[in-house]
Amino acid sequence: MIPTAGQQTSAGAGPLRPSRYWYLVAGGVLAVAVVCLTAAVIGILSWDQQIQDFQRVHVPGQGEVTLTQPGQYVLYVETPGACCSWTLGSQDTPLAGWSMRLAIGPLNGSGVTPVSSWTGVPESYGVGGHQGLTAMSFTITQPGTYLIEASNVHPAEVTDLAVGRSILGPTLRPLVLLVAGLAALLGAVVAFAFTAVRRRQARRRQDQPLGVTGPGPWPPVSGAPERSAPVLVQFAGPVRQGRWTVLLRAILAIPALVCIYFVRYAAWVVLVTGWFGALFTGRLPDYAASFLTGFQRWEVRAYAYLLLLTDTYPPFGLLDDDYPVSVTISPGRLNQAAVFFRLVLIFPAWVVATILWYGLGPILMIPIWLIVLIRGRMPQPLYEAIAACLRYWARMKAYWYLLTDVYPADLFGDPAEPALAGAGPAFGGAGPTFGGAGPTFDGGGPAFGGGGPAATWAPAAPGSTAWAPPSVSGPEPPQLGAVPVSHPAPLPADAVTSAAPAAVAAAPGRLTLSRQGKRLVGLILGIGAATPVALIALLVVLAQGPSAGPAPGSVAAAAAVPSATAAPAPTASPARSTLPAPPLSTADWLKGLSSLGTDMTRALVAGNAGNDQVLTRASLRSTARQLGRCSAELSALGPPTAQLRHVDRLAVRACQGYQQGATYFAAAAGLVGPDGAATDQGQVSELLHRGDAGANRGSNLMAAAMAAGSFIGQPG
Repeated sequence: MIPTAGQQTSAGAGPLRPSRYWYLVAGGVLAVAVVCLTAAVIGILSWDQQIQDFQRVHVPGQGEVTLTQPGQYVLYVETPGACCSWTLGSQDTPLAGWSMRLAIGPLNGSGVTPVSSWTGVPESYGVGGHQGLTAMSFTITQPGTYLIEASNVHPAEVTDLAVGRSILGPTLRPLVLLVAGLAALLGAVVAFAFTAVRRRQARRRQDQPLGVTGPGPWPPVSGAPERSAPVLVQFAGPVRQGRWTVLLRAILAIPALVCIYFVRYAAWVVLVTGWFGALFTGRLPDYAASFLTGFQRWEVRAYAYLLLLTDTYPPFGLLDDDYPVSVTISPGRLNQAAVFFRLVLIFPAWVVATILWYGLGPILMIPIWLIVLIRGRMPQPLYEAIAACLRYWARMKAYWYLLTDVYPADLFGDPAEPALAGAGPAFGGAGPTFGGAGPTFDGGGPAFGGGGPAATWAPAAPGSTAWAPPSVSGPEPPQLGAVPVSHPAPLPADAVTSAAPAAVAAAPGRLTLSRQGKRLVGLILGIGAATPVALIALLVVLAQGPSAGPAPGSVAAAAAVPSATAAPAPTASPARSTLPAPPLSTADWLKGLSSLGTDMTRALVAGNAGNDQVLTRASLRSTARQLGRCSAELSALGPPTAQLRHVDRLAVRACQGYQQGATYFAAAAGLVGPDGAATDQGQVSELLHRGDAGANRGSNLMAAAMAAGSFIGQPG
């Protein structure tokens, strides 16, 4: 007899010490370790992102930074470096002897922000190609955009000035969490190993088999074999289902799925603690095997109900209740190397199971739902295919839960059992029963053994297939002999048929698929593999947006590069300012910007746009045309260097002002006659006023850009 969880094999033996609830303590400590380590990893990533998000100004030079919160900010001197490092209190870096002239102030020019040298603990970091050191700090009271100017920078390795909050707190928190997580992990391993070893020694002292445990809160796993067995899933086959339950199946399954979702967290904790036990002892602990077996059974029932394999609502709980879809799991000894690498080994099976779930998504399950809703039952091939997919998923999860060492297989069903040789009758199904109206061999019936009479069977007549009732004769017990071939055993009329119908399970735990069922499994795999590919392609297409032709920039770039066989470009008109070729240095770019500013000033003066003289239609249109060329001529200068980015932004804003003025001047030209007479003098005056405002704003910004460029162009 196999002892149950509530029995003890040794009389008077008390419960094992230490209690198996110490496994739960170890699991709780392990959960704390996982939380601490996860928070540490998140903190490290957040620290890295904080440094990456620093606003940087290339030095020597000037740049704008936007500060959204009042308070103290830190300036870090940076140089290109390797990842990853961090030091506290050490200045043994190439940046330790830095020096520079620095000025910080609001962009609107309302004052200068005082800057002080860093007086706290020096912090050095190396992240994502940036190696930095704390240098200075400043405090602001009003958020806004600030202009930073730096010159006389030493040493030459300093290339950037980074602005951001202090990184001391975000650096220390992950370190503390990491130390706490590692300490908790060590404590969990020690507690688990100590409990496992002491309980094993206690079992040996009590002379108990390793598979016998005391009573527990979960249903015990019956008869744990020495070796793992594959997970067996039995299906009752397609039966008629209520159409109302089929119509509302997705809604009715929600309570069961929600409960499973929350219980899954407890299963993960039990699985982690059980993993250590399986790794050290080669066997999943009893409490883990019992809990995970019940949870696996619960999952399979719920998903079988959701996938329309049965109309019976899945019971809540971990007990092995009677259900049309049953799961048989026999935990046994595990390969410790396979347990250690279980996360790697499970990946191929997980990919296949994921593809199956994609295949059983809305694309296929909606038509199946309509079929079952209309017919009232699922067709046999569909039932076989979905049952095979669910069984493969159950085997994958059982392998992941360490409930078996048998790798998931037989997605397309089990091979058909070979037929018995010979033409004799098949003994199975509904064979002859010795009960009911037949002779009974207990109670007051004939006794076999001793000196009692014996019951024998004989044919009623030679050559007849009927058998006469037993007769009692002689004191000898009956001798069992071979059944004569000429007198076959009688069978019911439906026991042997010409062609046995295809069944979902030919034998307990076996799943034999028909040809149509195998094809449907292949279809599910194909749909599941194509679904994520199609979704990714759709997202890529939506992200790119509609393409109405080549971008304007690409057309302009293509037009700017003449073909080798094309005719040379015509020479520019003397009336239009000729800009130099795209500059290759900072000095050339600044020279081109100065030429552009001079052209814009000449356009305003030549057109009399800002004077009180009489304006003509021709003069207004000429002024608008010349001011409108500012953006194109600025683009012809080429991309600015890193030092000139701030200057380029000011110049772009200046050209926008010129463009705005040109728009109003062109509108005013439409209301002025050739002789300067205006049809609506008030409207013309308003347009000229707005044009002057835009042109003046452009002039001021262009002057600021040229001044900033001259500051950068100064040596040292």
